[in-house]
Amino acid sequence: MFEGQRKRNFMLTTGRSCKPFITKIYTWLHNKTLYEERQFMHVSGTAGCGKSHLLYRVALEISNCQQIYMLLGSEFSSLEGPENTIARVMGWKSSDPLKELNDELAHEEGKTATIIIDALNEGAGTHFWMEQLPILKNKISRYSHLKMIVSLRTLSKEDQLNDILRDDWHPMRVEGFRNRKKAIRKYFEAYEIMTDEVPYTEITEFTNPLFLRMFCETYYSQTEEEREKVLRLPIYKRYLEKRNYEITDGVDEDVKQHVTTKYILWVAERSLEQWQCEDIPRQQAYKRSYRVCPFRTWSKSLLKNCLDANLLREYTTSEGDFVDFEFDSMGDYLKAERLLNRKCDDDDRFRTLERLYDQMDAAYHVRLNWQKKYNFIKAFLSVWNPSAVFWKKREFINGKLTSLLLSSMSMRNLRDDKNTLTADIIDDILRQNPDYIDPELILKKTWNFIAKG
Repeated sequence: MFEGQRKRNFMLTTGRSCKPFITKIYTWLHNKTLYEERQFMHVSGTAGCGKSHLLYRVALEISNCQQIYMLLGSEFSSLEGPENTIARVMGWKSSDPLKELNDELAHEEGKTATIIIDALNEGAGTHFWMEQLPILKNKISRYSHLKMIVSLRTLSKEDQLNDILRDDWHPMRVEGFRNRKKAIRKYFEAYEIMTDEVPYTEITEFTNPLFLRMFCETYYSQTEEEREKVLRLPIYKRYLEKRNYEITDGVDEDVKQHVTTKYILWVAERSLEQWQCEDIPRQQAYKRSYRVCPFRTWSKSLLKNCLDANLLREYTTSEGDFVDFEFDSMGDYLKAERLLNRKCDDDDRFRTLERLYDQMDAAYHVRLNWQKKYNFIKAFLSVWNPSAVFWKKREFINGKLTSLLLSSMSMRNLRDDKNTLTADIIDDILRQNPDYIDPELILKKTWNFIAKG
């Protein structure tokens, strides 16, 4: 049995590379000794590396012999305890639903139920889970037939959730493709891309299964320059254009009106401009959908078809109904595109970054969600190329934006000939901030860049 609000048919983006991870989770779920040692597992990885896909594969594969209850982190809010949220989403009416579930399973030998919370550090945010995750964990630990898996984006070393997830949690990190060269070869064969794959094996972005899939799906609609440089924003836009054929058929609209791209970019812009990178109210998304494609029934509405196409997702919390991007990494970059194309100058864009950073810092200190702003700023800094004078501002050289800029280096595409973050600027920042250097995220790419510079 597999229950949850996001039952969908997933395209198998990771193929055989999923198998080691599926085997590890499957072993943990069924190994009595390992289970007795660790009743809880956390799965981490960067955006788009395949965490959600992996968990759905696991859920589907074991649902015939175990009970699986899957929820989104964004379905939880600070107005409601997590146990109440789980009961509400699953439709459980008992006053003590976890105990009742465990008692039912006790009558079936060897049977367990696993609660999966995907994208834990979205929605209610770090402070909520720092308080509530130990409470939920302690409650579940009372029952011998219940287990829990949570997934989350890789945490910064400073994130206090690290301490919560250290003891009694079985860790698993999803790295994307372990053998990038082999993955590229298989994808190129599957999508019949007849070109030399060798130059692409050096592109680190292709370690990310989602991004490699999008590149392959849109390869024959890309320009020669787009194929050569493999820049995120053009590929995401090509992907929207490709999905537009399917969606315009569903809403009965002229494909040349490009309603999908217009609508998705509007969602990104509203999130950025009105909601400070947070998810937008579902009613607002619904009204805009009707405005772009009016006089449709729900089944032919633009919002419904974007949800069905897994471009957007909807969720409900005790605070209301919301819509955000199915692929949060793509959402971060589309919001960045909206700021890049805003009718303003780079001074205004810099002020926007400062404002969002200050809001993020304030949210962190009053225990509100701050991760969406953090992820957006990193994405934007990885694609923004203002004049070099901006990178020499105190806020970047040795100030509040320094850590975010250095963290964004692992995401910056050095093949972009518009790049203004030169080697001497990076060298200067690193010289003044040696404590910020994170070998895993920065040095491998930064020093290669400096050597080439």
